[in-house]
Amino acid sequence: MKRGKEMRIVVLSDIHGVVSGLPQIAAELEEADWVVLPGDLTAFGGIEAAADVIEAIRHFNTKILAVAGNCDRPECEDYFEEAGINLGGRKTVIEGIEFLGGGGSLPCLAPTPNELTEPELKRALDDLARQRDTNLPCILVSHEPPFNTKADFAWNGQHVGSASVRAFIEQCQPIICFTGHIHEGHSLDEIGETQIINPGSWAQGRYAVAEINGGVPNIKLRTV
Repeated sequence: MKRGKEMRIVVLSDIHGVVSGLPQIAAELEEADWVVLPGDLTAFGGIEAAADVIEAIRHFNTKILAVAGNCDRPECEDYFEEAGINLGGRKTVIEGIEFLGGGGSLPCLAPTPNELTEPELKRALDDLARQRDTNLPCILVSHEPPFNTKADFAWNGQHVGSASVRAFIEQCQPIICFTGHIHEGHSLDEIGETQIINPGSWAQGRYAVAEINGGVPNIKLRTV
C-alpha cells in the first residue's frame, strides 16, 4: 500500500449551528490542511443554516469536507455538493489518501430528518467499498458510529452504532474512522488497525486534531 503525504486535519462534529467558539481555535483551523465535518452541522436546519456554519468555518479555512448528519435536512447535501465540499456517498483522493463518506444515522428514539435503516446504510457502504483503491490508505467519515465501540456508547448505557459501519471497517481497514452523532461517545478507540475517533460535539466545545505522516495517524481529542 502506498503511504499518503503528511496531512493535518481538524475535525468538528455535531456543531448544531454553534459557531461562536470558532475564533478560540482560529490558529488550528488556519494551520490545518483540511477541516473535516462528520455531520450535524445544524439543529434540524436546511441549506441556510448549513451555509451559515460553512461560511463561519471558511473565514479560517476554505478546505472543507463534510457529510450530512441525521439532524441536517436532506437538502443540506445538495448545498454541500454545490459548495464543493460534499463527501457523502463518495470518495475523493487527496495527497495520496482516499476519503470515503457516509451521512445520516440509524433511526433515533425521536424522529430526525435524515435517517436510514440498517439495510440502506449497508447498501451505501457496500457501494463505497466497491470504489476503494486498495493501494491507498483510506479514511472513513461516517456520522453514524460503528457498533460496540466507545464512540457509540450512549447515555442509556447501550451501544447504538451500526453493525454495517463496523463491518465496513473490518473489511476495508481504513487508517481512521472519523465519526460523531453520539455526543457522550467522545473517545479514541480501535477496530483492528483502524483508529475510531468521535471528537464529541463542537456545540459542547469538543473537537479533534489528526496529524497523518506516511499513512500513520496521531490523533488528539481537545476541548476549548
